[in-house]
Amino acid sequence: MAVVSQPAARTAIVVIWSGEKSPPAKSRWPILPVSLPLNVLQNPSNTNGDVLLQAHSISQRFYPHSLIQTDSVLSLDEDCLLTTDEVDFAFQVWVSFPDRIVGYPARSHYWDDAKGSWGYTSKWTNDYSIVLTGAAFYHRYYNFLYTHWLSPLLHKTVEQSQNCEDILMNFLVSHVTRRPPVKVTQRKQYKEQPPGGASNKRKK
Repeated sequence: MAVVSQPAARTAIVVIWSGEKSPPAKSRWPILPVSLPLNVLQNPSNTNGDVLLQAHSISQRFYPHSLIQTDSVLSLDEDCLLTTDEVDFAFQVWVSFPDRIVGYPARSHYWDDAKGSWGYTSKWTNDYSIVLTGAAFYHRYYNFLYTHWLSPLLHKTVEQSQNCEDILMNFLVSHVTRRPPVKVTQRKQYKEQPPGGASNKRKK
C-alpha cells in the first residue's frame, strides 16, 4: 500500500492489491474526506508487456502510476503500525532530505568472509545501510527509475525470488545519490511482566 502525501499538492491513497482474492467491497473501506481519494489497484491492465505490471508482481508497488501526482510517496505494508505523529515526523525529515529514502525499519548488509558472499541482518545495532520501504518516504522519481532504468535482469531476479524489491530500491537510490538512507526512530514495544500476567505496552 502506498500513500502519497505533500501539502502543496493533492493528497491521495493508492492501494496496490496483490492478493489472489478480490479486494473488499467499497462499503468496507474507511470513509474518507472527499479531498482524500482512495484508489484500489488490482492487476492493472498491462498493454505494453511491462513485467512490473504483471499480475502479482512483487515490484508493482514501485510502478510509476499516473495516480501518483505528489513528489513524496509514503510506502506502507499492510501490517505496518505507525501513529500519525510518526508519519508526520518522517515526512518532515524527508522534506529536509528529499533525495533519500526516509523511514523506520532499518537493516544492514555486510560481507560474510566465511561464505564468500553478502549477508543481511535485521539485528538492532548502531549501524544500518538499508531502510525498508514497508514504512518509508521517498521521491516518486525513483519509481520511474526502478521501472524504466534498472536492468531487466535485476527485475527478473527480484520476480523469481519474490523478495528483495526493497533492497533493490535502496541500492538504486544510493547508487544515484551516493548517499545512505535516513532512519527515523519510532516508538518501541517493550514486553513487561506485570503481576498476574503479561502484556505489551508502548513507551517512547
